[in-house]
Amino acid sequence: MMHAEGHDVLEGDMKKLVMDGIRGSRFCKDLSNVELDAISMNMEYFVFQDEQAIISQGQDGDHFFVASLGHLEVTISGTVARIMGAGESFGDIALLYNCPRTATVSAKGGKVGVWAVGAILFRQILQEHAILNQAENLRMLEKVSLLDGLSGGQKSRIGAMALLNESIQANFVVCCEGEKPTALYVVKSGTMKVVQGGTRSPTGELDGGTTLATLSAGQCFGEKELASGCNFEASLVADTNCELVCVSSQKLAELLGDDVAGQLEKAYVGSVLGKASQFKNFTAPQRTHMLATEVVFETLAASTRIADSRSGGLGPSLIVVVDGELKKTGDDEGALARGGWCQDYLLDELGLI
Repeated sequence: MMHAEGHDVLEGDMKKLVMDGIRGSRFCKDLSNVELDAISMNMEYFVFQDEQAIISQGQDGDHFFVASLGHLEVTISGTVARIMGAGESFGDIALLYNCPRTATVSAKGGKVGVWAVGAILFRQILQEHAILNQAENLRMLEKVSLLDGLSGGQKSRIGAMALLNESIQANFVVCCEGEKPTALYVVKSGTMKVVQGGTRSPTGELDGGTTLATLSAGQCFGEKELASGCNFEASLVADTNCELVCVSSQKLAELLGDDVAGQLEKAYVGSVLGKASQFKNFTAPQRTHMLATEVVFETLAASTRIADSRSGGLGPSLIVVVDGELKKTGDDEGALARGGWCQDYLLDELGLI
């Protein structure tokens, strides 16, 4: 980037423009004036020529930007998503979720000026702000069934390191169908729509598509994708003005290890086994060893019948339902749902399939 001389101090109308631009970021809407000042005071001014890329999709990010001059074109996988102007911010997602840039932003129609702040300071201020809301955010984490098996201490570490708050306007597209997940989203207030299909308009909104679900306070989006490692099967769009609590998938990997889904599944099974009478006298190290060496995860298609018992003469084992349910054919009353468990020699007696 080319630093432009003569723009070393933000003041007057330009400072107001930049401060409003920072506040316009969905992560910064609730920051105090002191926090906004801390960001703006450390910004530098840069100039880009027509068609020059400020950030490029897929690359690592090291700055957060506010445009102050000219127009910028946002493209995602070669398709124009929107046009931005002075006072609009960009570059926050890659910094806060520790993921590659999700779009390319280029100068359009002439010279462009932007103010930029480094990633380290930007992350630090947002993380310190999130800690102020940690107690409430931890209550929201209790709504995420995927995290059910984690201990209070593990959830506290997630609250301190992996949570972000987002405030977004109605019709804003939080994430798009086909994108690789960077976070798990919990609705704190307002309503969100889960939409499949549709096209992005020049203003960045999603036109058309089929609404699969409407999410309200306490409901989550992204659990399935985080657990499976798949891309989003639908887009998440704000139905009204909303507040979200977001769990960074990258930070989860730093806390739990690269196999986040596997670690969460094992933690959940461990929490279920801890309630079973057969395992109540096991010490924590014994349960940890058992989870690491004895637990096998299986994905079964609908209507698959489970074998009476495991082979090898090892005797009956315990089956824990992590997702979906086991039930008798045509009888919902005997179903074992998530968190239910049963020794597998009883499954045939119960008529479970």
